[in-house]
Amino acid sequence: MDVLWRRIGRVADSIKIAAATQRGQHLMQNSSFNFAGAVAYRRAAETPSATAVLAVDSHGRVEAWAYGRVARESRQLAAALAGAGLVQGDRVLILMARVPRWQIAMTACLHLGLVPVPCVTQATAAELAYRADRCGARGAIADAPLAGRLEGLDLPVRVSRGARSGWLDFERLVESDADVPPLATMPADTPALMYFTSGSSGPPKAVMHAARAIRVRASQPWQQLGLREGDVLWTTSDTGWTRAGSVLLFGPWMHGAIPLMVEEPPEPAARLDLIEH
Repeated sequence: MDVLWRRIGRVADSIKIAAATQRGQHLMQNSSFNFAGAVAYRRAAETPSATAVLAVDSHGRVEAWAYGRVARESRQLAAALAGAGLVQGDRVLILMARVPRWQIAMTACLHLGLVPVPCVTQATAAELAYRADRCGARGAIADAPLAGRLEGLDLPVRVSRGARSGWLDFERLVESDADVPPLATMPADTPALMYFTSGSSGPPKAVMHAARAIRVRASQPWQQLGLREGDVLWTTSDTGWTRAGSVLLFGPWMHGAIPLMVEEPPEPAARLDLIEH
């Protein structure tokens, strides 16, 4: 037993050393980091036709989204959000299903230095009101069927994926030709992303992530799963959890893998068929 615990201790120590080394590299090499420009737009410039997202919609239809399209729509959405009055540091609630335009909404916010606040799609109106109040949200991007839960909140800027009265139309915004604002400068410690905890031990708590933390989050799937460039990566996590950020956006785009977005994950038995195909 003592031998076993010593081995466990050595493994734990090696993990701590690797993590500390990695943190040091991030701190030394990245005094400023804007994910939109450094990753999404860079890949679009280098390989515009490469697949950024593989999507399966609610009807089972499969579509590949190229980096060129993702970058173009992200830039135009950023232009619209800036035109609507949002400025760097503003918090924006994101309430969307597992669809490629969730990645676009997140990237557009990061472009401007806005702080996206992904929310779980199961959240009730009261739970969303709590989040909006706690983070001081000034905007929201939501799927039309979910947007009703945000009605009544003081959110000056509202964007809906799907037509909704009183909301800006996501689809129209990304097809505009408005002038694109410059990328926000994001020093390493700049607030860049906010998540709320599950609330299993009390009221959900807001957790702010700095710009450099996005790089660390992007490394998780690769450190844990040993993935390689070109691999297809899937998680059934809701977009409001940190796992979705790591596996469906930051990780794969940083390392050249392809996230699989399944809008409505099938029943357990059918998931194996989806993986095989």
